[in-house]
Amino acid sequence: MRLFYFLPFLALWVTTPESMAQSLDSSKVYEAIEWHYQGRYSEALNRYNSLLLEFPESALLHSEKSLTCAAMNDYPCCIASGNRVLQNKKGEYHTEAYLSVSSCLDYSGEAQESIKLLKKALRKKGENYLFYFNLGVTYFRMEEIDKSIDYLQKGVMVNSAHPSGHLLLGLQERQKNNQVKAFMALQYFLLLEPSGPRAKQGAGALWALFQENAPIQTKKEDERKSN
Repeated sequence: MRLFYFLPFLALWVTTPESMAQSLDSSKVYEAIEWHYQGRYSEALNRYNSLLLEFPESALLHSEKSLTCAAMNDYPCCIASGNRVLQNKKGEYHTEAYLSVSSCLDYSGEAQESIKLLKKALRKKGENYLFYFNLGVTYFRMEEIDKSIDYLQKGVMVNSAHPSGHLLLGLQERQKNNQVKAFMALQYFLLLEPSGPRAKQGAGALWALFQENAPIQTKKEDERKSN
């Protein structure tokens, strides 16, 4: 049984103008990135396509296009653009591409291909908490909870300040009836993200843990009093 639908689970970070290729008009790219953040995905996509006519080999443009396509749930576009980035021998924006392509592969029903790509990313780029997190989510969606927990634990070990990792880990530990581990993960999540819709979800799960344990504590109290 799935606990919740985690969308999107890829890290949609974007590139700052300082790291852009100087041959590109950075103001045009930055404007498209802003449109992406504002939810104006079609406008951002049109801008990237327009710029790619002039700079067809730009790893930056293909990377940003891949992320925008992912946000639009256009998975074939996301995968194709991300793969163009991964063909770049210089390794520019490969981390972003691994994340976007693996996510879109998963949502396209290609979970095993997503896992294969993420494991390749770990070999090529080294430990990255978001690679581990995406693996955890993919296994979660496959309902392979033990494997999911294993990768989520690895992710929060690399970056203990990643709220999503703690939240999904806590919910799955609760599903496995590992109450202490669930309590610790959910509590840590709420310390990192104390407000918002996800905080309500985390707080609700934590409160449910207390309620589940309340009868046990009451029974122990009654036994102590009777003795």
